[in-house]
Amino acid sequence: MHQRACVFPCGPYGKPMANTVRSMASKPLYTSNQMYNFDDCFAHRNIGYNSPHIASYVQENTRILDVGCSTGAITLSLAKHNPSGYVLGIDHEPGAISLAKQHAKEEGITNVEFRVANAEDMDDIQDESFDIVHAHQVLLHVTYPITVLKEMRRVAKTGGIVATRDNCHVFRHPEHPLLEQHVNKFIARSLARGAHPVGSHLNHEWVNEAGFPWEYIEMGAGSWDWSSPENKRNWTSGVLAGGLGPIEGIDRAALEKEVEEWVKNPRTRIIALDSWVIGHKN
Repeated sequence: MHQRACVFPCGPYGKPMANTVRSMASKPLYTSNQMYNFDDCFAHRNIGYNSPHIASYVQENTRILDVGCSTGAITLSLAKHNPSGYVLGIDHEPGAISLAKQHAKEEGITNVEFRVANAEDMDDIQDESFDIVHAHQVLLHVTYPITVLKEMRRVAKTGGIVATRDNCHVFRHPEHPLLEQHVNKFIARSLARGAHPVGSHLNHEWVNEAGFPWEYIEMGAGSWDWSSPENKRNWTSGVLAGGLGPIEGIDRAALEKEVEEWVKNPRTRIIALDSWVIGHKN
């Protein structure tokens, strides 16, 4: 049986709170141009690198739901890994779903479907309809993570799994002051709309509170290194595109030039730590 290890005080993450905004609301958070930048940032993602904790659960004819699929990189990887099965990717951003559909068509992947949907209320998905319900870097961005996990549990089949992986920290060396301002602005913006940018420390507790007994919960961690020039460029483009808006007194062109110099510096490095949790539905 897994022991509880709460790092931060727990709150009513599954209940509506006053003065917060639903993070999965119908109004898109990002413009089409920003989604294209995120697409570049996310394009490298795949099951082997980002979701290896669920790979062994993918069997013949597996039905997989990818919650918060963004532009579909992991979803399409799951579909390739699961050729005899079916994969559905959902996201509340219409621009992301449009790009995901485009990628599926370009790659000729036919066992995948993408829909615009709200992870906090998946009312168009039947109970007990998927073997694997997966989310990657999603709970950090939602207002009510327990509500999302309860919905994920509802649509998972008995004997199936609910899996989440969330970022704990991104180590950057050497730090770039202007880039750090953008990261801090993203965190502040997330908190202002009721999201949980440090929620990875609590995802195991959220899974438990969503209805999974401790004896049916697995936990682990994974890391990734984005230290090649291409990966550093993709990561910084995602940071700068994150709907953050300009920083007062900072010229955008000058910022992009400075960041590109940081990317090209062989001393710079980006390393990240994620935590993952699997809940077994029995």
